[in-house]
Amino acid sequence: MNTRTHVKPTGKRTRLSPETRRELILDHASKIISEEGVAKISIERIGREAGISKSLVYKYFTNLNEVLVQLLTRELRAMRLAQEKVVKNAENFEELVRSMTTVYLRFAQERGQIIERLEAEPSVKNNTNPNSPGRDKLIRFFARTATNVFDMPPDTARAKAAIAYGMPASAGQFMLETGADLEDIADLTTEMIMSVYRSSDTGIGKQNTE
Repeated sequence: MNTRTHVKPTGKRTRLSPETRRELILDHASKIISEEGVAKISIERIGREAGISKSLVYKYFTNLNEVLVQLLTRELRAMRLAQEKVVKNAENFEELVRSMTTVYLRFAQERGQIIERLEAEPSVKNNTNPNSPGRDKLIRFFARTATNVFDMPPDTARAKAAIAYGMPASAGQFMLETGADLEDIADLTTEMIMSVYRSSDTGIGKQNTE
């Protein structure tokens, strides 16, 4: 006699919080872009991959461009948060620069293709704030630190911090294009950044009184 009990499926779905649902939608958008590029993505495709209706996607995002902008914002925020974490462990300024650069390059290796593809879309990049609090916070931190370490004027330190901040991005792009070793690129980039801070004061930030 068959005594197995058949459990009838209830058909109930797990109710997710709005924030969790948004993150899952962005996760699926990220996967599509990583594997196939921005040209292959659509609200319908995201819904299909996520196992939800198109209308539910629209409940959380006004349009596709908002999905892409929020995804790029999330990627950049995650990178900057990872950089901020290494600040506490650095014993000197050069070690701080090296650690921050290495974190950036590792992130570029793992997630750089997504960021690059998103930033190639003008409607996405132009609507993503390049001067986000995370970026500005790091520039201010490096400017303050450089002012103390190198005894330079605050305006000069801030200008150098802003310039140096962009150097790992160029290094990451070169690494991805050439397949160069991450540690070698980190060493070279650190050396270049340190040369910016060690260079003599050129009077950046001084007003022209003539």
